[in-house]
Amino acid sequence: EDAYRLAQIKVVSFADLYGGKILAALDRQHPSDLIDVRDLIAIVESSEPSSPRDALDRLRQIQLLRAPQRLLLAHLIRDLRRTYAMDLLGYRSMADLVEDRLGLSERSARNRVAESHLFESEQELEQAVGRGEISLMQAHLIRRMQHGVAVGPFVERARQVSWRQFQRECRLLDLLRKCGLGGLTGRPLPQSRVEEAL
Repeated sequence: EDAYRLAQIKVVSFADLYGGKILAALDRQHPSDLIDVRDLIAIVESSEPSSPRDALDRLRQIQLLRAPQRLLLAHLIRDLRRTYAMDLLGYRSMADLVEDRLGLSERSARNRVAESHLFESEQELEQAVGRGEISLMQAHLIRRMQHGVAVGPFVERARQVSWRQFQRECRLLDLLRKCGLGGLTGRPLPQSRVEEAL
């Protein structure tokens, strides 16, 4: 925009975009989708966003509405696993049970089962996601980086940077570990020891 003094892009209105989301949710006919529809309608009716920042803030509101549901579902799946429900009901995997009994797609069922494993041993990670401080994708990255190190500093770093930046930093730390510099990967970036070692 600064270089050419003109920047335009065609976009769908906020109401049209979420109208499509609401129709898709109603087509799935899943009980949790009704709650999402109610919350989406409340957000859309509050008025058209006045700026891209306002639109992003509204999308963040929707994400925050879903986090407690996802955590509750993760707890339920974990409880089902602990009670051997999969074996008792004759399913080959927990994802098959979740897909069949909850009416989710195969991909969604696999993701929900992965989320149930994600929070199994890390309360701090679960609480950060539940409060909306970090995304589920950031939580998965933190879990992958966790090799006997404290989760707290990684959660704090994930709060400070975008998901894409956090992903890049985790990728760099992972490469350092593969190169035999695992001692440098116990803390998130930025850290002066990494720069000195490189």
